Amino acid sequence: AGLQPEIGNNRAQLSHPIAFERLRVRATDPDESQTAVDAARVELSPGPLWSILFDQGRFFRAFTIQSVRAVLDLRRGHNRQRQLAGQANEREQRTQKQRMLRWLPEYVGIQRANLEVLAPGQSYFFEDVSADFSEERLGEFRAVGAEIHAGPVNQSLGSLKGTTAWKD
Repeated sequence: AGLQPEIGNNRAQLSHPIAFERLRVRATDPDESQTAVDAARVELSPGPLWSILFDQGRFFRAFTIQSVRAVLDLRRGHNRQRQLAGQANEREQRTQKQRMLRWLPEYVGIQRANLEVLAPGQSYFFEDVSADFSEERLGEFRAVGAEIHAGPVNQSLGSLKGTTAWKD
């Protein structure tokens, strides 16, 4: 299923972060995927142009998202990725990962998010999440609460706090 973005406002100036306000993303086929994201603000900080063009560097240094409500539906994509993984040999998989890594920012920040992740036979809900993930340092993860539904496990959790470590 494809995704349809809607942007309330955007700002892009040379050598400044690209900012999107009132960003909405919806699955184009709701029968195929329940993926939906509403964010008050999203910022992408581009990597150095020289590095992108000549050194195969990252396209983005940082990605931050604020005041988010999101449902990420991984159920259909999971089956498709399993099929593709079985078709690609190890060298092709390594090349695909290297290409994908260029799109992965060095830093990700999430502020005030309610996240629901749907996967085959399981779902996870995190309330009021704030987290940062950095390749340069340890980060933090905080959530007011969480719910886990995976097979026979149905668990509600209270306040969560942890440390994050992000590496390519």
